[in-house]
Amino acid sequence: MRRVILLDADIPIFRYSAVNQRDIVWSEGDESVAVNPPFEMVADQVDAHIEELADTLEADRIIICLSEPVREKNWRKGILPTYKDNRKDTKSPEYRQKLSDYLEEHYECYKKPTLEGDDVMGILATNPDIVKGKKVIVSQDKDMKTIPTRIFKGKSVNWLFNPDKDKKPRKVTESEADWFWMMQTLMGDTTDGYSGCPWVGEKKARDALGEPQDGHLSLWWDLVVDTYENATRKGENLGLGIEDALVQARVARICRAEDYDFNKQEAIPWTP
Repeated sequence: MRRVILLDADIPIFRYSAVNQRDIVWSEGDESVAVNPPFEMVADQVDAHIEELADTLEADRIIICLSEPVREKNWRKGILPTYKDNRKDTKSPEYRQKLSDYLEEHYECYKKPTLEGDDVMGILATNPDIVKGKKVIVSQDKDMKTIPTRIFKGKSVNWLFNPDKDKKPRKVTESEADWFWMMQTLMGDTTDGYSGCPWVGEKKARDALGEPQDGHLSLWWDLVVDTYENATRKGENLGLGIEDALVQARVARICRAEDYDFNKQEAIPWTP
């Protein structure tokens, strides 16, 4: 059986629209003017990229996974209103929306209200029934390491492939996925605009949690909460607790099949 690609389309959409745009400032104080090649050329580049992925992974089906286009409708904003506010003043490349529309028109796409493309991939990958076959999440986003490889009827049905780093698809164990998610809960993610626990970077997070083989989710969650409760600055306790940790854990968690209400079509925030 050949593979089904679940493509994180937000990344190539941004890359190909940005790399083909040239912003020119005619004189000091003037606004820049975007100069772009014909859209058809950019669309051809994206088509070639997708075709190359299909050949590399021996896939005969491609599913384009897209994000809710209205940032304010993102379900994580209801958990953390400042989520991704660091991007709100960033000007999108001119062809970004047009490329998204092009992919929706020419490929099989999945996009659900309030969900990010990451969530769409996570749900499709971990549900055995929506998409049949061997599924490969294709993404350069480190957040996708929080999606575990699931076993159904004795067989692995989903893998992860980072085209910038991997030579072949790889499995992510449930333990590895949960551990990395708890690491994200402690470290935060400046790209996505959530802070994690103050003054905790990768080293302190590893010191707190140990390695993936050293524990399990309930243990790691207790250690995360303990780290928040004992967070200090200049010798003074910051007064953080389980609710602060829970906000960060919820926004850091990429939806798996069990985190989505298919009847209401809405995400289910994680509860310990």
